[in-house]
Amino acid sequence: MTNKTTAEGTQLKQFLDTLFECNDLIELRCIETWQENDEQKSRVRRRYWLTKDAIYNESKLEELRSLNIRDAANIFFGVCPRPAKNCGKSKDISIIRCFWADVDDCDMEEAKKRVRETSLPEPSITVDSGHGVHLYWLLSEPLIVKGEKHRQEIQTIIKAIQQVVGGDHTQDLARLLRLPGFMNVKRVRNGVKPVACKIATIESEKCYPLDVFFNLVTKSEPEVKASVNANGYGDTSLGRALMRLDEASIGERSEVDFGACCECIKTGLNKEDAWSLVRNKSKFAERGRDYFESVWESASKEIQKGSLGKLIESSIPSTIDVLGMDENSNIVIWAKDVRRISRIPKLREVDTAAMVQIAGRKALKETEAKINEVKVAIAEASRKRVFYSNNCIGQGIRQIQEVDGI
Repeated sequence: MTNKTTAEGTQLKQFLDTLFECNDLIELRCIETWQENDEQKSRVRRRYWLTKDAIYNESKLEELRSLNIRDAANIFFGVCPRPAKNCGKSKDISIIRCFWADVDDCDMEEAKKRVRETSLPEPSITVDSGHGVHLYWLLSEPLIVKGEKHRQEIQTIIKAIQQVVGGDHTQDLARLLRLPGFMNVKRVRNGVKPVACKIATIESEKCYPLDVFFNLVTKSEPEVKASVNANGYGDTSLGRALMRLDEASIGERSEVDFGACCECIKTGLNKEDAWSLVRNKSKFAERGRDYFESVWESASKEIQKGSLGKLIESSIPSTIDVLGMDENSNIVIWAKDVRRISRIPKLREVDTAAMVQIAGRKALKETEAKINEVKVAIAEASRKRVFYSNNCIGQGIRQIQEVDGI
């Protein structure tokens, strides 16, 4: 083994040790690139999903070096860990340990100058890619992706970083960048000379909290915090409710806690998922699970009441004028030219989540039977034989077809 090979292996280990944890799965993609008839062409020679220790294996390194030199394959790696083999799309990414920028046709001094002219902190890692510079900023805490909205907001921050330093559009979370310790063999078959991709600086102690990057985004800081930090629910009713848990004053907390539980139910979260979101916030953190159970029960009843009214109202044919509830919470129906003609006992209570699903998602069989009881009573009240199409119940839609004389 030559001194050069040893040095390259040391650089590679230092780089991967800084960016990844031991169990992180790293995607390596070996791609040949060339130009043909004024078109950029590429071919994936090999693809791997490996831990960093597996990459350090000498036989694996020799295999990668052979692909790099003999087959003119550029060695790229996925900046964000992959959750599993064959998962290499942005939608698959669940954890982000750093932010990055890819600056083409730029030397190291120019790249550092561009950073100094912005509000960005100094990069944790700088890499001379051969024909440009790669910049990395380590995060003091990894970002856990919770949903597509969250993913888009994180990518917005990365895009802003790249814009202020004049980088390429490489903000997608599945981004591949060149792995230092190998040669940049872009367009070698067109006669372009290979050049090393190598580390310029690594300062692993430079780790930054997320809010350092907020002022790069055109949104105000509170909006960015809500979008990126509110457990992936971003600028939605639930995301705002979760943010209010952190901001409520002493006298407001009970009301804010109740509102957060209501939003969790309306979003369709089950009780355990909701508890995981609120357990360390507001009065939930102080009073624990018993307090949460009490607030959840109250919120469930409130949501159920609202869902019930929407549910029955959506089933009223045009011959019915008014639907309401009397003092005993019985459903009362009035019809055209007929005084009060039907009184239907209130639907028996079922699981709150099921009621929410009926109102906007899907109906459980046991509750659908109760809906049909109401439909029959409405049909009798309107003195028509009414046939309802049930196949749309799950979408919160009641399609009504009135047929006379059958």
